[in-house]
Amino acid sequence: MKKIFKTLAFALVGALFVVGCDDTPEPYTPPGDDGGDSDTTVVVEPTGSGTAADPYNVAKVLELYTAGTVPTEAVYVKGIISEIRSLNTSQYTRAQYYISDDGTTTDQFYVYNGLYLGGENFTSDDQIQVGDTVVVYGTLTTYNSTNEFAANNYIYSLNGQEAEEDEPGDLTPEGTGTETDPYNVDAVLNLFETGAVPTSAVYVKGIISEIRSLDVSQYTRAQYYISDDGTTTNQFYVYNGLYLGGENFTADD
Repeated sequence: MKKIFKTLAFALVGALFVVGCDDTPEPYTPPGDDGGDSDTTVVVEPTGSGTAADPYNVAKVLELYTAGTVPTEAVYVKGIISEIRSLNTSQYTRAQYYISDDGTTTDQFYVYNGLYLGGENFTSDDQIQVGDTVVVYGTLTTYNSTNEFAANNYIYSLNGQEAEEDEPGDLTPEGTGTETDPYNVDAVLNLFETGAVPTSAVYVKGIISEIRSLDVSQYTRAQYYISDDGTTTNQFYVYNGLYLGGENFTADD
């Protein structure tokens, strides 16, 4: 009798186990179903030539760093904003964020102190969002072991929208960049717009239009803007500049 009862008990447990397995929803999509293989990694192929018409994708930029062939001239890079690190227009007019090819934080690239659409200052914290598709124009660099867009890059297009073209006469480039014939600020802005920024040091003449940071109790360098007419229109950023003749700043005034 005990033997028969034990056999029936095992049979009942087995039946319950089978029913339980059949009724339990699968926690993932099996390989071969519509969801595809969960172990498959999507590889984004490097594409683009770095121009406005054919921007690099992020995979291409990462490949250039790996190969040690990062161009010295400014380039266009297309990606999806994957993370916004800093955008606080109550303090700053530039944003720090990341872009990637698929909008995730995997294989992303850092955009440091970037300007808004068309090189304008950011005026609102919601002008860009995670998930936005952007084409960023600027110079690729490496700072403190971080590969990034150098400061003063800007968004060339945002979700397919480009900035309105300047009307003829808005910029009046002058100068050749030498000590005796310095560029004016319009000439510098024009060099950025045309992708012809020189790799050697140049002389630029302008009127200080805004002082962003000068506090000699902490630093010996200044951050400020210059323009041709002294206004904040068509100004250019001077980052961590030294004083007259290359000396440290010793006073805030």
